Amino acid sequence: MGRLIVVRHGETAYNAEGRYTGRTDIGLNEEGCKQAKMLAEKLKNIPIDIIISSTLKRARETAKVINEELQLPVIEMEELIERGVGVYEGLTREEAKNRYPEMWANNTPEGREPGNLVDERVYKALNTIRFDYLKDKNVLIVTHGYVTKVINKYFNNSSEADFLKYALKNCEYEEYSV
Repeated sequence: MGRLIVVRHGETAYNAEGRYTGRTDIGLNEEGCKQAKMLAEKLKNIPIDIIISSTLKRARETAKVINEELQLPVIEMEELIERGVGVYEGLTREEAKNRYPEMWANNTPEGREPGNLVDERVYKALNTIRFDYLKDKNVLIVTHGYVTKVINKYFNNSSEADFLKYALKNCEYEEYSV
């Protein structure tokens, strides 16, 4: 039986500015690099066998900084990328609300990836990880805020209210026994 450690990537300029990032491929800012280094220090005494990262730059950079300490194999998985937020990408909440008042009121931004499709792709990745790696290994996943919510739901069968409340801050992690 393995252990899964799920990390949200370090801070980006968009995070610091309160902007929707979604699929925008933005790297870490200086604070994000510091956060990743501090996290690597915390993780170095936890037995981890492999790192699996989203393919988006902010997750890959976080995994790279962590791996400078851990020196492990790193695999990238497209299924672990963040949920696309359509027309909201790059906007602050206030900008989205002002620019798209009807979409804002109905929580229906044009071009947003449907939640059920995010669940499907993340569950597919988790099933692959469970059956290919977690049998005898401890796995560290580096991914994104919304994806961490989906992973938490996968392991805890969360209610909708719990799903919405759950949040990892940048470079925080959650552990799951599998």
